Amino acid sequence: MNVTIGIITCQRPHWLAQTLSALQGQLSTALSPAPTLKVLVVDNDAAGSAREVCDQARQAGLDLTYIAEPVRGIPAARNRVLASLSDDTEFLAWINDNGLPEPNWLDVLLQTGLETDADIVMGATEALLPDGSPDWIKRGGFFNRRRFIDYASLAEGASNNCLIRVAALRRSGVRYDEALNQLGGSDTVFFRQVARAGLTMVWAVGALVREQIPADRCRFGWLWQRNLRAGNTLAYCDLKMDGLMGGLRRFGRALQKLAQGLISLPLGLTGRHELARALLLIARGLGMLAGLVGMRVRE
Repeated sequence: MNVTIGIITCQRPHWLAQTLSALQGQLSTALSPAPTLKVLVVDNDAAGSAREVCDQARQAGLDLTYIAEPVRGIPAARNRVLASLSDDTEFLAWINDNGLPEPNWLDVLLQTGLETDADIVMGATEALLPDGSPDWIKRGGFFNRRRFIDYASLAEGASNNCLIRVAALRRSGVRYDEALNQLGGSDTVFFRQVARAGLTMVWAVGALVREQIPADRCRFGWLWQRNLRAGNTLAYCDLKMDGLMGGLRRFGRALQKLAQGLISLPLGLTGRHELARALLLIARGLGMLAGLVGMRVRE
């Protein structure tokens, strides 16, 4: 069994070094015979800021391939990983360059995939906030992601912690949408498309990755822009995949988000985190409406 861990990175060599170090101990326990493990890093920085870190990881014993991708954008970098997989690669595991996987992370993903015969297995991510983060950020849980029961069937996903059967993905023909290179939201479109193509997705409770959150994201302005973009992406996705009917459904959901946010505004009197939560609901609704009229929000 041949497994490749795919990582895209851009100007974060200090965190990438920690991720690569954490990958050194993967696949040491559960599976027999042990899979062949490779790491593929695509550097989206024209200056090659990740090259030295990758060289050091290779010298430390990691079977690592380094590739530079000059076209800027997450979809372009992820597609470069897909295009660079060897023909005999059976599984691709995605992790972000700020991710710190548990020692059994990859074992759990693979075991779940083999036990369920799922095409894609998703795992949880836990946010690690930087020292000095504002109290309202901590109380609000704004970087928390949804979690599910073990083996739960999913309809959407993210590329920060997942395992994909490469043969199934190749048959689907789905790739990351490079029209979103400078906009964000390519994961939403990608996983909806693979689900539409018939690939099955399940949840693995024990496949945990902790992600280090940059300090400059722990502020309201960044969260507002992220929610605008997230709503915008959902509208783009609905229109792209379902046309007018998808747009009408998204219009109703946009109005719902706006109403929820407005109704929740008085809770802001109980704490800044509650005020932020209400305003971010409004931001998401506004982003949806903007997307429905063809406006694209840059994150």
